[in-house]
Amino acid sequence: MEYLDSYAQSRAHAESALEHMEKHGITPNPTNFQIWYSYAAGRNKDLIRAMDILIGNDQEFTDALCLDLYEQFFNPAQQSKELAKTTASIDAQLSKVVEILDKSGEDTAKYGKALSEIGGQLDGDFSIEQFQLVVESLVAATNTIETQNQSLQAELKASSSQITRLHQDLENVRRETITDPLTGVANRKGFDEHLRLAATESMESGHSLCLIMCDIDHFKKVNDTWGHQLGDQVLRLVAKTLTANVKGRDTVARYGGEEFVVILPNTELSDAGIVADNIRKSVSSKRARKKSSGETIGRITLSFGVSQFEPGEPLENFIKRADGLLYAAKDAGRNRVICEVDAPLPRSATQPPPPARSAHRGSS
Repeated sequence: MEYLDSYAQSRAHAESALEHMEKHGITPNPTNFQIWYSYAAGRNKDLIRAMDILIGNDQEFTDALCLDLYEQFFNPAQQSKELAKTTASIDAQLSKVVEILDKSGEDTAKYGKALSEIGGQLDGDFSIEQFQLVVESLVAATNTIETQNQSLQAELKASSSQITRLHQDLENVRRETITDPLTGVANRKGFDEHLRLAATESMESGHSLCLIMCDIDHFKKVNDTWGHQLGDQVLRLVAKTLTANVKGRDTVARYGGEEFVVILPNTELSDAGIVADNIRKSVSSKRARKKSSGETIGRITLSFGVSQFEPGEPLENFIKRADGLLYAAKDAGRNRVICEVDAPLPRSATQPPPPARSAHRGSS
């Protein structure tokens, strides 16, 4: 994990992490420290959500629990194991196919040799009985190769089915690594991957590329008032609405916490603004309800920032402009869309947006 904090910030995060660990009686080993440092730094929103729930439930933070958190949020070993296991299975199946093909070649060669020998017996004079024996030999050799081929075909079919299944398993593992498990849309890693591809294509084709960044207004209030389960329900509702309002090669991703992004290839800035406003209207028209009582929590609104890619610019700048416009929308009263054409930011801006948000995005 990359940390870009200053010395003073890093020290403050470290001290906060150690205070948390001492308060909860946690062993100050490197693994546990990484968990609590990340929690104090406020970057890993999923980790923060999980730990806030555990703290709220007065959960005892044993070494085993901390290890589980580390495995879940920092250690890709399990995914690597699954990939290695599936890859090894595919290699084994491919080796089996090669063996089958080699055997098929040997059987075919034997059949050819048998036909040549039978053909040699047809030279010269021979009786009806001899001719009958030759025909019987030919039939026997043909039946043998036919039986062997049927067996080989069955083995090839089985191996082909196995390879297809393993390929699907491999694709499922890959998809899981770039998918947010709560909402089903792309996660941060998936977003980074899609954005790089979209930017490259934009520079090659000359087509416009836009980015929508949006954030759920007053999301902390939803969690504090109604609980994290309903908060998760709101996140899923927003993700579903975003997905329903885009099409084709557009990509919806959960950027972190209650923040989402939409990558819009081959889209002009004005059209991207229309897409964002359609999403805003669609979300604000919906109501989340508590499943246990059917009680509504009121209207859900989003704030949006929309930027357009400048060919050749660092993707970090592209993202930061959208993020800055998003928080300009927050400052302007929320539940609105601000595009670069409405409130342009310098293309060369590399500074992060003003500190309007807390470490945990609590005031969003």
